[in-house]
Amino acid sequence: MSLEIAGARLLAPSFGMSMPVWATLIGLTLAGLAAGSALSGLDVRRAAAGRGWQPWARPAGPLSPVEETAAACRHSAANVAAIGGLFVAAAWGLAPYALYAGQRATANMDARVAAAALAVAATFVALPTIFLGMVVPLVIAGSRRGDGPRPGAAPSAADPTARGPAPAGGSGRILAWSTLGSLLGTFGTAFGTLPLLGVRLSFAAWGAALTLVAAIALVAEPARSRSRLAYAMAAAFACLAAVVVAATRTAAAQPPVGHGDRTDGARLVAWREGRTHYIEIVESAGRRFLLFDEGAAVQSIHDADRALTGTVWDDMAAAPLLAPGDAPPAVRRALVIGLAGGTVARTLAAAWPGVQIDGVEIDPDVVAIARAHMSLDDIPGLTVHIADGRIWMNARCASTVAVPPVSPSILPLPPYDLIALDAYRGPYPPFHLMTREFFTLAHRCLAPGGVVALNLVDPAGDGGALTGSAAATLGGVFGWIGRIERPDAYNRVLVASGAPPGPGAFEARRTSLSPDGAMHVARAAADAMAGRWRMTMPLSADARILTDDRAPVERLVEADVWRALR
Repeated sequence: MSLEIAGARLLAPSFGMSMPVWATLIGLTLAGLAAGSALSGLDVRRAAAGRGWQPWARPAGPLSPVEETAAACRHSAANVAAIGGLFVAAAWGLAPYALYAGQRATANMDARVAAAALAVAATFVALPTIFLGMVVPLVIAGSRRGDGPRPGAAPSAADPTARGPAPAGGSGRILAWSTLGSLLGTFGTAFGTLPLLGVRLSFAAWGAALTLVAAIALVAEPARSRSRLAYAMAAAFACLAAVVVAATRTAAAQPPVGHGDRTDGARLVAWREGRTHYIEIVESAGRRFLLFDEGAAVQSIHDADRALTGTVWDDMAAAPLLAPGDAPPAVRRALVIGLAGGTVARTLAAAWPGVQIDGVEIDPDVVAIARAHMSLDDIPGLTVHIADGRIWMNARCASTVAVPPVSPSILPLPPYDLIALDAYRGPYPPFHLMTREFFTLAHRCLAPGGVVALNLVDPAGDGGALTGSAAATLGGVFGWIGRIERPDAYNRVLVASGAPPGPGAFEARRTSLSPDGAMHVARAAADAMAGRWRMTMPLSADARILTDDRAPVERLVEADVWRALR
């Protein structure tokens, strides 16, 4: 379990933490365990024939054949555990070129190379499980005893004193201890070694612990050749010490191979392992960019000299100009889910002076690095909330849902004039923020005349599977769905409200904003958006309503990517 959790963090900077990444890692890990279990059966048969993994470690003294076989199995279990521990400690260093190739392929949207690199990197992580999968079956085989017949059992013709396999209770205890070890690895890695030591030292620490336990087990067994055993374990610890030293030196020095150079001409400003993402801040041409995981997409932009970024986030800030009716929009309160580095919030604050903004971000490490390097706290009117967007909205807006408030700051407040949804995990928006039930929550949070702006990625640029399904789902909750196109990027913004804007309302609102007045930023955003918004959102024949019960967001995104590659 510790391999899977730490392995996911090792793969995330190059491949993200999506469902395919987890499926590949877990599948190869299970395959390794299955292969180890099969090999352990072969080793038991070899031990019974006197040809175990380490014949020099066979026990001394007069033993029955069953006891001798069991002792050989115990020695083999300790040996393969020691070997597995060494591979665990070194796993992070086996895959750098695969990680680098995957990172480049992901940035270039080369799905075939990225998939191959992911399989190779995950194989390196899962390799130790072949040895670890041998341990439990060998330990069970090693629990056989030969100190007398079992009650009610006839003596064996080959060995009158043999008791045979351990009773079910013994096997059950071994499996129970194995499960407890898995729990220790799960919680110890997630809440202990990863936050305290980092990814590399987590591999080294768990590998060292496993090798140490195996060494104790070997020394505890009487063997004819203790000197050879001592030499072997000394060599193993020497190798492990070298791995730990290398991990310690590199973990504090530089980020993983290839990181920091994914934006042409960019300078790496800061990086850290967040709770949900690998985070980087890079600087290029006076702008700072926030990158997550594989770095194929920019999550936030900070430009101290300009309020607008020339990207999809400007369109989200201008979305209130598409509010229902003909009256000038009033943006007094706004909610941003997926705050990241604060680009949407910063643009909103500049475009609509005096607006009060609630920014919700799930990862406190993202907030910390944005405060340190992207001036997050300098955004006027912004209140930051660290929470999952769906849970926060449940507590904030769902009066009929019995969810305790996340914090006292989200007790009932006036509704929002704009809800901006910009949350992503790698290339995928979180499925629970794309469903009919979630959009119903958003509708409850919305003031009369308010709008919801949803940022989506459409790789083909022609209304893909995800965009169509999101629009169909929004259309089942709101009365009107429009869209803002962006031909120079893969993004498009869906705008939802209770009714469409009146005829000519957008142009009237745009021209009412003075280019030299207090709302000149809103005017500039509106000028840039003119001609790119559409009153309707055509739906494809396969567009489906997304629900909490069924929302295959990952599959829809992958279908769009493959269609764009063809």
